[in-house]
Amino acid sequence: MTVNDLSPEALSRLEAKLVADLEMVRRVRALLVEHQAALGGMGVPVAPAVAQPPIPGPATVPPPPPLPVRSSEETMREAVLAMPVGGFRPKDLKSKLYKLLRNYPSDQFVKPLLNRMIRRGEVVVLETGKGRGGHLYKCLLPRPEPVETAESGGEAAVEGAGESQ
Repeated sequence: MTVNDLSPEALSRLEAKLVADLEMVRRVRALLVEHQAALGGMGVPVAPAVAQPPIPGPATVPPPPPLPVRSSEETMREAVLAMPVGGFRPKDLKSKLYKLLRNYPSDQFVKPLLNRMIRRGEVVVLETGKGRGGHLYKCLLPRPEPVETAESGGEAAVEGAGESQ
């Protein structure tokens, strides 16, 4: 069985086969003990059969809900928003995409997406670079506001409101 063969159905079929094999081994063991007792104990002594608890049938676990599929544009936008405000290079973007996708993206994936974002005005080229480093890009997308907790920002906002009135 390979990784490509793994699925809930395949695992339940494998489990059913293993349970059937285990039952066959138990039957053969019982026959062997029975025949040895009939022959008067001649031959190789066999360990007494231990009462095994019944093995339940294949588990009927509902499959997990499918993961939401994000488009490459959404993933790219999230990676660009995570880049430093001062600018980023394509290799930095690739490493961030690797963390999000768990797969290292190729240049044929990153460059066209960067060019599309430049055309839409979401990214600009700050510095033209040649060689391994490449250009320096800057994200123009509005950054999401950090969510303030009640302990850090909520009390300060209440105190500041009282002073201004």
